[in-house]
Amino acid sequence: MPKKRLIGVVNIIDDLAVQSINFKKYLPIGKPEIYIEYLNNWGIDEIAIVDIKGSLRGRCNIQDKIGMYIKKCFVPVSAGGGIRKFEDVKNLISNGADKVIFNSVAFEDFDLLKKASRKYGNQAIVMSIDIKKINQTYLIFSKSGTKLISHTFNDVFKIINSGFIGEVYINSIDNDGMMRGYDLNLLKLALQKTNIPTTFIGGVGSPKHILEALKYNVSGLGVGNYFNYLEQSVDYTKKFISKNKVNKLRKTFTNHKSDIFDRFNRISKKDDSYLEKGYFK
Repeated sequence: MPKKRLIGVVNIIDDLAVQSINFKKYLPIGKPEIYIEYLNNWGIDEIAIVDIKGSLRGRCNIQDKIGMYIKKCFVPVSAGGGIRKFEDVKNLISNGADKVIFNSVAFEDFDLLKKASRKYGNQAIVMSIDIKKINQTYLIFSKSGTKLISHTFNDVFKIINSGFIGEVYINSIDNDGMMRGYDLNLLKLALQKTNIPTTFIGGVGSPKHILEALKYNVSGLGVGNYFNYLEQSVDYTKKFISKNKVNKLRKTFTNHKSDIFDRFNRISKKDDSYLEKGYFK
């Protein structure tokens, strides 16, 4: 069975990496290229870079900067936000993105997504959907969570299953930045609707939340804010998963078997030079 991917989510506003809380509040982190370099060195499997206000501004502002952001990144990269035309897709891929993330534009100009899929293959196409629960019903939003779309939950998954899309990101607006764990009910519902690789995003506050979600048939688990609170957070998370004898994440070259956690669930850091010397088995 393929291993699950741990995906670092890097949200960007005006050339600054930020923490997102419910798609409404944003806290600055720093330069995206530095954050991405650390995630890479700590053993992340993949990175998703999103210009989260791009759709509201009508432009993908990161398309010309992504090459700088990922200069010291050696893992697969997905990127998007504010895509309006085929040239945006071309620029993202030519500047280093392995996959392109479509959100709002997928509901406005699906022909653009089809064209990109035919040109680059559906494995390079990611559809990201932002979901909020209102009156016990899951509804789909676009424009950075500000616009309720007319498509039903089932309608959206018909689009996802069209054959033009290689992966879907499910974002929980309610759990975004809340550190209380994934919305597992939403996760289960989404997995019932599609067989394409599915990545779930929104709510991680502890490695335990990742452990819970690994029980399901996800392809990837996206983590944003949580990785900002702990030095070598990716390596620590993989150690925690390994300690609990769950062998579902991709393994880095780091050997976790001899690591010992104390009664506060803490573990000593590895030397940075050790983490930087290699990436994956």
